[in-house]
Amino acid sequence: MEAQLPERTVLCFIDGHNDTSIWDTLRLGEGDVLVNTYGKSGTTWMQQICRQIYAKGVESTENIHLKSPWVEMKLSRAKVESLASDPSIPHKIFKSHAPLTAIHYQPHVKYIHVVRECKDALVSYHNHLQAFQPDARELLEQPAQETTLSELIQMWLVDGKPLWPYFDHVKSWWQYRHLPNILILHYQDLLDDLEGNVRRVAAFLEQDLIDDEIKNVVHQSSFAYMKQNEAMFQPSDAILVPGHFINKGTNKRWKDLMTSEEVQAFENAYATHFSPELIEFVKYGSKGPSPPIAC
Repeated sequence: MEAQLPERTVLCFIDGHNDTSIWDTLRLGEGDVLVNTYGKSGTTWMQQICRQIYAKGVESTENIHLKSPWVEMKLSRAKVESLASDPSIPHKIFKSHAPLTAIHYQPHVKYIHVVRECKDALVSYHNHLQAFQPDARELLEQPAQETTLSELIQMWLVDGKPLWPYFDHVKSWWQYRHLPNILILHYQDLLDDLEGNVRRVAAFLEQDLIDDEIKNVVHQSSFAYMKQNEAMFQPSDAILVPGHFINKGTNKRWKDLMTSEEVQAFENAYATHFSPELIEFVKYGSKGPSPPIAC
């Protein structure tokens, strides 16, 4: 009996940022990679890891968005279609924030999905809101700059706005984690063991790198390197204020920012939408929860 493959059931989702109708006709090529995350969950980080793996650790200084565009972003459509149809570029890397249910799945494409705990992603997105240029904020239908964290929490828990519903997004990928061309990683695992996960991604992409090449990839994918070279990762200055795209790259800041009631609201949402196995992965990554500290 053949394993069930993902089906595209969300045929058209359009908002200020996104237009998933591009998947009506867009087809990626053999060897192409789609890096997918929920918003503020390590997308650019994974794009850089993949780019450096394919470059065998040789430093790439071109702005990453020129050759690794966001597929569903309306402003990138022409660039995406042009890159996808260019046979001269091997191993093209595309970016996506769409659930798997909104993507035209292809067995020959490699998909890397990075999960970040919802509260961590939300705190990062709240900071991200401060960086939008005024005209871009209106064009892309983003919340007002003065939107509080508590207000954003309510938006995310109700319907995921201004992004997709987080819980549906993560589940759409998790249920197909068994497929050989889908790799699911966790943001916390990348923080804890970047070299180990670089090696894992390299193996998934079928790229043989020697130890020195791996070390170069790790260095050029580190937070310190990316922060120091932020112009290489900055989207258009017309969209975001320069110098605000790479922020802290850390987790657990919500502990100092959310009330106990808000934290419990996320726990309730996890219990409603996720299986116990997925709850543990989303909250802790592959290592699971830390053992309690003995008194």
